[in-house]
Amino acid sequence: MYIELLDKIHLTVSDYDDFLQEEFKEKAKKYFLESQL
Repeated sequence: MYIELLDKIHLTVSDYDDFLQEEFKEKAKKYFLESQL
């Protein structure tokens, strides 16, 4: 039970981390393109 809960939390955290990575990549790409103008 406790282990399952930890697994769920870990999964959620890694999903959130992936989401942040994607967000960051998009912002960085946009910033880079704008700085090229």
